[in-house]
Amino acid sequence: MAAFPRFHSVKGTAERTGLPGASVDLVTAAQSFHWFDAATFKRECRHILSGGGRGALIWNSRVEDSPVVREEGDIHRLYCPRFDGFSGGPATLTDSIGAFFNHRFRVFRFPNDLSYTREQYLRCMMSASYALTEGGEERSSWLDALERLFGRFETEGRVTVPNETVVYLGSC
Repeated sequence: MAAFPRFHSVKGTAERTGLPGASVDLVTAAQSFHWFDAATFKRECRHILSGGGRGALIWNSRVEDSPVVREEGDIHRLYCPRFDGFSGGPATLTDSIGAFFNHRFRVFRFPNDLSYTREQYLRCMMSASYALTEGGEERSSWLDALERLFGRFETEGRVTVPNETVVYLGSC
C-alpha cells in the first residue's frame, strides 16, 4: 500500500499471529473478541507485545436505554430466535474482559450515532447475524415492524440510532 509504506500484513489468527515476540506496542480486536479463545489469545498477546505494550478491545454498541434501540430490541426478541443482544455483547463478556486484562483496565466511550435512510436501515437489519432469512411470514412481519419503527422515529427521511464506540484498554 503506497499510502502506508511501513504496513504489511501477515497470515495468522488471533491465537497464533505468527509475529515475532515483543514486536508490537498495541494489539487491537474490534467487534471480535467474543469469537476468540480468550486464554490462548491472551498468551499470544503477551508473547507479541513489547514491554509496555497494551491491548485494546473495541466495540460499537447501541445505547440500549434509548427509545429507538429498546423498541428495536423488542422487535428482534419477538421475531428473531437467534437474537441475544446487540454487538456481540460486551455486557455478556464482562468476566472475560476482566480476566483478559487481569481486572485492571480503563474504559473509554465515544459517541458514534448511526444515521440511516429507510433503505439503509432495513438493509442493515437484514445483514445482522440473527436476521431472519428470505421467505416466510415471520420475516415479512419482522420487516413490517421495523418499517413501523422507522416511521415513528424518522426525521427528514432518516433515523438516528444512538450508538457509542467503547474501548477497553489495559495490559494483558
